Amino acid sequence: MPHIDYKLSTSHWIFPPIIMGILAFFAIIMLIQRALKCKRQGTPFFNFKNYHFFEKDWDKVRLPGTFILLVLYIPSMELLGFLPASIIFIFFVQCIVCRDSPALLHSSCLQDQEILVES
Repeated sequence: MPHIDYKLSTSHWIFPPIIMGILAFFAIIMLIQRALKCKRQGTPFFNFKNYHFFEKDWDKVRLPGTFILLVLYIPSMELLGFLPASIIFIFFVQCIVCRDSPALLHSSCLQDQEILVES
């Protein structure tokens, strides 16, 4: 069993390399699976012909709206503080994501109000 010397000043160096190693391991497994599938089906490994990043008729509000909110969230944390900015950000993201289903939006609003009452 390897021995790890734990020092508070260098503790942040232990966990990220472990996570990166696990992610690299899974990425290699995924690449091997993709190569085997392509070999079995006789298709190229990289097939960009007829490739579209977005589906046809994609919702042009949710993705840009989420990115705009994310960009605004960072300065709002400085202005309002972490907790109020986070509650507002989560509420508006839910408004964007649940805009087709008012029942989901209503239930999420109730949950936000319960959080505010509890804190």
